[in-house]
Amino acid sequence: MTPRRPPARTGNLFRRRFFRHKVALASLIVLGVLMIACFGAPWLAPYKQGAQHLLESSEGPTAQHWFGTDDLGRDQLSEIMYAGRISLMIGLVVALLSTIAGVTVGATAGYFGRFTDQGLSAVTISF
Repeated sequence: MTPRRPPARTGNLFRRRFFRHKVALASLIVLGVLMIACFGAPWLAPYKQGAQHLLESSEGPTAQHWFGTDDLGRDQLSEIMYAGRISLMIGLVVALLSTIAGVTVGATAGYFGRFTDQGLSAVTISF
């Protein structure tokens, strides 16, 4: 009879399953690259935010402006990198607040049980 292995810890099980899932791993890499590009925009962007070059307005993609320029000659790649900072920050704050609210409601329902649990479930489902 072979000895039984102890059950895998939750963190180890999560890591093993996550790193086997190729799409999840690719998504994590893409998100990481986006976060580095957007939050590193002051150092990585080819042009300053809002820098106008009126003689280069409405150009298509070139070697100098990979995504082209807008009507005022602003580099689109630089503008997207700076704008991505705001979008990512909003997404992270919303995810954090949602997690805090969910944990609070779940802990309250679990601690008090029965009527509180049913009431909070009804309220949560209605949203």
